[in-house]
Amino acid sequence: MDSQKNKPMGKAIFPVPDNAPKLSLSSAYKYFSDRFKGNSDDHYPYRDAQGAILGYILRWHGVRQKGGKLKKEIRPFIYCEFPDGKSSWCSQGFPLPRPLFNFDKLTRRHGNTVLIVEGEKTALAAEALFPEFVTTTTMQGAQSAKQTNYAPLKDRHVIIAMDHDAAGLKYGQAVSEQCHLAGVKLIQFLNNAVFAHYDIHNGTLVKLKQPAVLAKGYDLADALAEGWTLELLSSFENNSELPLFVDYAAIFPETNQNDTEIESESIKRLAALGDIPYDRHRNFEAKRLGISVTTLDKEVEKFRPQNANTGESEDIFPSIEPWTEPVTAAELLPELSRTFERFAILPEHADIALALWVIFTWLIDDVGVSPILAISSPEKRCGKTTVLSILGNLVCKPILASNISAAALFRTVELWKPTIIIDEADTFIRDSDELRGIINSGHTRHTAYVIRTTGDDHTPKRFSTWGAKAIAIIGSLPDTLHDRSIVIQLRRKLTHEKTEKLRHADPNIFKDLQRKLLRFANDHAQTIANARPNFPGNLNISDRALDNWEPLLAIAKLAGNIWAEKVYQAAANLSEGDKEILPIGTELLKDIAKIFADKSIIKIHTINLINYLCEDEESPWSVYNFRSQDKKITQRQLSKLLSPYQISTKNIEIGGVQKKGFDQLQFAEVWERYNNSFSYTPPKNAVFAVQTSTNEENSAFQAMPHPSTYPSSSSCYPSTLAPHPSVLDSYPSIRPQNPRKTVEVDGWTANYGG
Repeated sequence: MDSQKNKPMGKAIFPVPDNAPKLSLSSAYKYFSDRFKGNSDDHYPYRDAQGAILGYILRWHGVRQKGGKLKKEIRPFIYCEFPDGKSSWCSQGFPLPRPLFNFDKLTRRHGNTVLIVEGEKTALAAEALFPEFVTTTTMQGAQSAKQTNYAPLKDRHVIIAMDHDAAGLKYGQAVSEQCHLAGVKLIQFLNNAVFAHYDIHNGTLVKLKQPAVLAKGYDLADALAEGWTLELLSSFENNSELPLFVDYAAIFPETNQNDTEIESESIKRLAALGDIPYDRHRNFEAKRLGISVTTLDKEVEKFRPQNANTGESEDIFPSIEPWTEPVTAAELLPELSRTFERFAILPEHADIALALWVIFTWLIDDVGVSPILAISSPEKRCGKTTVLSILGNLVCKPILASNISAAALFRTVELWKPTIIIDEADTFIRDSDELRGIINSGHTRHTAYVIRTTGDDHTPKRFSTWGAKAIAIIGSLPDTLHDRSIVIQLRRKLTHEKTEKLRHADPNIFKDLQRKLLRFANDHAQTIANARPNFPGNLNISDRALDNWEPLLAIAKLAGNIWAEKVYQAAANLSEGDKEILPIGTELLKDIAKIFADKSIIKIHTINLINYLCEDEESPWSVYNFRSQDKKITQRQLSKLLSPYQISTKNIEIGGVQKKGFDQLQFAEVWERYNNSFSYTPPKNAVFAVQTSTNEENSAFQAMPHPSTYPSSSSCYPSTLAPHPSVLDSYPSIRPQNPRKTVEVDGWTANYGG
């Protein structure tokens, strides 16, 4: 891609907003139109499952190079948001994994055979030749086969039509391999030999005495230009001598050879599949390798990763067939919401959170944050177990446990990648630092692992902790877990509140929902993987809470703006009762800031600071030294808590009395760094005094005007407040307020983005 070295990368906005300018009017397009001496010859839109535009691939034919040679040029265009907050069209690659062409048609026509070709131009030609198929291709050429999301092809019949050259063969092998891994039901190849053996005259087939040599790169677009039609091609469907569609071995005969290395690689690839996709392919693969199905099963079993861990390969999760028709978020979410409300008494907005979290478990591999679902109550018999049971009937690969050890947790996640559902967590989770640490590590994908030693030689091994987790607990979660959770607080049911008995429910309700969830996940995985949803700026919840709700918002947006608004309301209301839990040091800084502000002071002795910290008998500082008869925090304990922030006592003179203490300048920077909500800027012209007294205890505070009333020269500051100039730069509250000149560097959008 042609890009300037210093050009900032944009973040893709999917789908393209309705108010985005036309691509043809953008500076990005104009730049390449000028460079390639004209407008693009072809443009191919890439869409999401609902048909909304994700971006374009543009093609210029016959661009003249320096030596006079003509060459085609292909450029991707997406709509991006840049670090400066601006958004515009840019010539930048789609995020990985890239979507398949005609993704919306693949979703709508789930029962149709899929024809994969090389290039969008060939895909459009193939539609005329095979209207009953859904034609698609991978983005940006043959090299992109392994950079594409094939999830929409799961359980489908796929035919691969390769260009007639060495690169085409390589492409066909790569696509076939990726289709196997995606769980495609049947893979066949278009037989190009048909086009070599026949010619077309006046719309009829003429068999050649000698097969023609097809031009290098021959494809279905060339076949359409030669006069081939659907009717002519259909005549070869039952032709045993020259079939139109053939299997892998007919295209790549070298796989029939007794090549141990090739067989070994094939068996390893099959072992990497889950049990369900493997079961669908075992007959075909056994035939291709020339061995019995029983022999293949035994060889594959040797390479199964669970063999090394457990000695068994039993699949504990029932097989689920995807729903036969496409499923939209607008249909699925209300159905899930009603299901929870039928069987459980829930607080307002909880049904929204639960429905979205269920769908999230089926898309866990397509998101970057895994929020814990916390079901809490003040006491027992509030419906926690009922909610967990509903979840167990709906989430992807559920494992329910009323107790689990730290070692069992990460090994379970590594082996099965399930949704962990933990009941009665209050009986054990608070006492296990290791278990809490493992659960915490699974919050974001890039940190979701632990390292443990295994075997007699204590070999270090990394275990995944990435997965969905739901926890039911009486009381509150430990602080670090609470911070990573979406919390549903249940209450005991009132006498007039009625629900249906879960044990009397028709099991088919949940089976049908599971099938719909699987179909939805298959169809929309790519869209969710590329989603970058934004919350309104006025949503007053913490950044961590926004992270927790982000994957749920991405799902909700597929159901339209109404459901996005429901998520905003649910996030605000379910997070409303959350009290921000601060680390002990940060809480101390906050309380000290309040004392400086309430008492209007700039200096204080340590003993008086402690007295003020302990004025409230319910404050943590009044009982911090709980092992002593006088439970107040001591000067030594106070210094220890402040030392990590590079704050220590110094000699402070107040009212003629010199003792160890602190001044406001020592705290200014850390107040701003660790929570600017309690940063302290004294009011202008304020007087800093409690009272004037010669008594040592009552003269802890020095009356002194606010620094802003002093002359601008630092030499005029009183000696107790005369900081070094570098210190002035660190504390805006006492720094002369000169306007900062901003220089904007925006070469990317100027040259490319409009």
